[in-house]
Amino acid sequence: MTQSLFYLLNSSEACSKTGSLQQLLKWNQVDLNGDRNPDLQAIVKSGVYLRRGATPKAPCDGQLFTGPSRNYTLEYTFDGAQFMPTKATREMITELLKDNPNFLGPID
Repeated sequence: MTQSLFYLLNSSEACSKTGSLQQLLKWNQVDLNGDRNPDLQAIVKSGVYLRRGATPKAPCDGQLFTGPSRNYTLEYTFDGAQFMPTKATREMITELLKDNPNFLGPID
């Protein structure tokens, strides 16, 4: 069985003036709810960037400046059939969607 939980985005090579930087820092299988099923804990770093000095003729020129980034600890419980985000994770996903609107679905 395969289940996609989230999609990370690093658009820093896309030659756009602004974009998203996300990275999976660490993941662990842990028993979060004491049911002996291996649940999932993932730490994701997320932020935005701004490319200064880029022009329409040279969109990749200029210096890349990263804005503030934050680490998010996402936790998903496993019921034997599928992973479900915890309440705290659902709240964090709202923040992650600000940096990457495709966080929960395929990137076009």
